[in-house]
Amino acid sequence: MKIMKTTTVIVVILIVWCLVTLVKHPAPLPPSPLRPGVFHLTHESLGWLYGSWVTKLTSIILLLGFGHSVLSMSGEEAPAQVNREIEHPKLKNLGKNRSGDLHL
Repeated sequence: MKIMKTTTVIVVILIVWCLVTLVKHPAPLPPSPLRPGVFHLTHESLGWLYGSWVTKLTSIILLLGFGHSVLSMSGEEAPAQVNREIEHPKLKNLGKNRSGDLHL
């Protein structure tokens, strides 16, 4: 329960701080993602959805973006991604020497 209380206090402080900053130093807001043409999507960003009618729906694009950001925060996915990106032979390409130290 202490963690929940502490987190709530931190969130309230952060919201108040943001509001005070916006009042003291007004800045233009970013464009609404609901407007057409705001997102600049490429073949790489869409993957297998490239050219599909689904990419015209802003809600789907936002869900894809949130999904990618959640995956980037997961600790389990990171080593698997690194493992896929390292060329064979993996040990040599990691720069491992005879003592077992990694040279990056």
